[in-house]
Amino acid sequence: VYKRQIGDSDWSNVVWLDVPEPPIDAPVLSPIENDDGDGDYLVDWNAVEGASGYILEEAGNTDFLTPTVRYEGVDDMFEVTGQGAGLWYYRVRATSAGGGDSAWSGPQSVAVLPATPVLSPIENDDGDGDYLVDWDDVTEATSYQVEEADNPEFDQAVVAYDGAASEYPVEGHLTGLWYYRVRASTAGADSPWSDPQSVGVVPDAPVLYAIDNPDAERDYLVDWSDVTGATSYELEEAEDDQFSLPTVVYYPGSPSEYQITEHEGGTWYYRVRARNAGGDGPWSDPQSVGVIPAPPALADISNPDGDGDYLLDWPDVTGATLYWVEEDDNPGFTSPAARYTGADREFQVDGQGTGLWYYRGR
Repeated sequence: VYKRQIGDSDWSNVVWLDVPEPPIDAPVLSPIENDDGDGDYLVDWNAVEGASGYILEEAGNTDFLTPTVRYEGVDDMFEVTGQGAGLWYYRVRATSAGGGDSAWSGPQSVAVLPATPVLSPIENDDGDGDYLVDWDDVTEATSYQVEEADNPEFDQAVVAYDGAASEYPVEGHLTGLWYYRVRASTAGADSPWSDPQSVGVVPDAPVLYAIDNPDAERDYLVDWSDVTGATSYELEEAEDDQFSLPTVVYYPGSPSEYQITEHEGGTWYYRVRARNAGGDGPWSDPQSVGVIPAPPALADISNPDGDGDYLLDWPDVTGATLYWVEEDDNPGFTSPAARYTGADREFQVDGQGTGLWYYRGR
């Protein structure tokens, strides 16, 4: 059998297969250091073998829903400057000329703190419990926190306010010395605390009771009402109701009374105020009391020649305007005779009869 070769067929249709370069490794994004919390910091990552460039994305959330491309280039770092306050997330991937881009790196975050608010001095001239705590607005801040404490170290501080306003009106506060500080917040970032400011809330005025001393004795009690929040009281005494030259006679702890003993004669005025760490409260209305003078101390009578002429004298008694001297022939003064009445502090006896004579003064 004879077979003859006739020829070759036409070529089949053409098909193709794209075999891409294998993907390159994803970069490892380094933790972002920003200890001072400002808007300038470095984002960097490791160099990837085979990479022709890198793409760095930034977002305000971990899902990168609406990211911003912050860098595209061949460097393996990017210097961020002037970033606004907030909590920012970054991720990076490597690209290659052959199209084999890497997966995204794991994210890293960095906090940019808002500026520290400036807390204004707190005005409270009348020392009552109503005053305003306010501070300057901070750009990009979404809220503020105000802390209150009874000490400048803010031990056991409480959050007195948390909100968007840049002021906090205080109403009806308890007495004492109170410290405040404020910080600004954005999403995920808090500013440092401001310098503190303090304000005193003083106690109310006590009620000074009428002084019970109907006999004008030298011993009497000065007392007043207890005042809530008072830690001590200051009692002043003066010789006039204007308290021109007052004397502090009592500066105690918590007792709300003071016992006067052996006071000098005269009319005396008193007023009292309550105190605590916040300062001095207002003075009470005054009360007055009359006090009889102390008895004069007659000096020993000198009569060496024993005649009927001798001098009676005594020291000045504070508050006294007149003196009386009585004479008798017995120490019991059963039948005294008035020998002197006047403002002088001595009396000359002349021509006294013989005998033993007794004298007393007031």
